[in-house]
Amino acid sequence: MQDQTRAIIGVMFNSYSQSQNTDPDALLLACDIALEGLRDDAIQDACRRFMKGQVLDADRHFAPSVAQLAVECQSRHDYFNRLDKAAQ
Repeated sequence: MQDQTRAIIGVMFNSYSQSQNTDPDALLLACDIALEGLRDDAIQDACRRFMKGQVLDADRHFAPSVAQLAVECQSRHDYFNRLDKAAQ
């Protein structure tokens, strides 16, 4: 995972007030595990979508769980792969 991607994940989680007491190292380690093998652009896009309130099934008042983030990242990963395949 690129440093920029890790930074965006950190910004996303810190944009929610209840995330202030979370151990950032443990949270990023959990994200590393859950998001392994996914495209960096997909992870970054998913984080932006959470921060903008564009993830329809997410509660805009609370940070997503790592599992919720992983589901959205996988969805964006699949979407970007379809776009790449269609462009060929």
